[in-house]
Amino acid sequence: MKNICLQEIQFQDETNITEVQLMRAGVFVHPFFEDFEITPEMFTSFKKNFDDNVKKIDLAVDYSHNSGEKAGGWIKEVILKENNTQLWILVDWTEAGRTAILGGEFKYLSADFSDNYTDNETGEKFGPTLNGAGLTNRPFIKDMKAVLSDPETDLSEDKKTAILKIIEDKPIEKDTK
Repeated sequence: MKNICLQEIQFQDETNITEVQLMRAGVFVHPFFEDFEITPEMFTSFKKNFDDNVKKIDLAVDYSHNSGEKAGGWIKEVILKENNTQLWILVDWTEAGRTAILGGEFKYLSADFSDNYTDNETGEKFGPTLNGAGLTNRPFIKDMKAVLSDPETDLSEDKKTAILKIIEDKPIEKDTK
C-alpha cells in the first residue's frame, strides 16, 4: 500500500466563493457614454465609504443588476489588493445565490457605483461610493477572475508539478535552499 503525504500541497477549495474580485483599475470605453477611468483613488474611496457605512444600508449582490429584486448575497467587506489596483469583496451568499454560482448560472460580478454619492437626507457628498454589485455573465470590465475560479488554472506551477508527480507515483523532491 502506498502512503501519500499532501501536507506540503494546499488545494484551493473550489466551492470557496466568499472572496471575489469586483473591479480592476483601468481606462474603459463605453459604447453609450464617455470613456472613463477607474483609479486606485476611487477604490480607496469605495472602501472608506463602505467601512463608514455612508449608504446606511447593507449592500446587496443582486442578479443581473436588478436591484429591485432578490439578493444573491450581501457584501461584508471591501478589500484593496495589488497596490490598490484591484477591488475585492467578501460576500455572504444566500442559498439561492450560491446555487446560481455553483450551478453555473452566473460566472462574474459587475460593480454598481456612484461617482459622487450624495446622501438623500443630508445632501452630504461622499465621492466614489459602491451601491452594490450584480451577478452577470457579461461584465463590462473584462479580464477579471470568475466568482468560481477554475482551481486547476489557479494552482501554482509548483503545486501542479507536485500533483502530477503524486499521480504518476514519482517522489517529490524537496527544495533544500
